[in-house]
Amino acid sequence: MNSKHKVLCTSVFCLLIVCGQLGAQTTAKTSDAKPTTQPLQDKTVQLSNLVGIEQKALAKLIGDPVAQSVSDCALVPIGQRACGGPSGYVVFSKKNGKADQIKATVEKITDLQIQLNQLSQMMGDCRFIQEPEVIIANGRCTISNGQN
Repeated sequence: MNSKHKVLCTSVFCLLIVCGQLGAQTTAKTSDAKPTTQPLQDKTVQLSNLVGIEQKALAKLIGDPVAQSVSDCALVPIGQRACGGPSGYVVFSKKNGKADQIKATVEKITDLQIQLNQLSQMMGDCRFIQEPEVIIANGRCTISNGQN
């Protein structure tokens, strides 16, 4: 073998070694990578559980909505229907001093339901849910049609 062939063979051999190492590194990096997305069902369950946790926190914040008049009460839309609009309404007493916390928790629940609707591609009946009337029943803020 003359010197030209030795240089060429050495160059090719080095190139094969470098390519082999790069390929091995790329394969190692790819195989070590953790999946960035969870299966759809797991994510849906996770979001549903978070909604449940936030709803329990909301019920605790609202507590007993004691009021003397309707002006002591507040009504806020909650959730998100697949077609848009709230999935319901929450009533609470302004007297408990937790209005900001209640509204923040309602926003969290609504945001989670929006994510859940988008993830599950939920379809709805698109009926309009009319804002209910707040009344005082037995000294407590209540929604006239019995929802709260």
